[in-house]
Amino acid sequence: MELILANVRTPEERAGDLWAQLAANQRGVDRLREFAGKYGVAELEAIMQALLTYTERMTRKLLLNIQMGLQVTDYLDDDGVCDTRFQSLCRSQSMMTMPLLTLPVLRLSNR
Repeated sequence: MELILANVRTPEERAGDLWAQLAANQRGVDRLREFAGKYGVAELEAIMQALLTYTERMTRKLLLNIQMGLQVTDYLDDDGVCDTRFQSLCRSQSMMTMPLLTLPVLRLSNR
């Protein structure tokens, strides 16, 4: 964690964020163990797979309703060291043919 905190602009805030994430992950581990004890591992895996399948089906249905030719552009924050920022460009006509979990291509752009 020291390496991460030595390379961010607000280490105290990031430390709090990281500790909160660790605590949340531990809580998730504890709850999964509880569910596995209650339902059994096989049933829990089946429930999790059903949720993923449902989520994929609903997401694909939503994507089919996106107007063809729609273009969305977004920008990631810069790193505070250089003036380069990352632009993410997504067009609906290409989104329909790419795998659902593929991220848009990031490219460098000047401000």
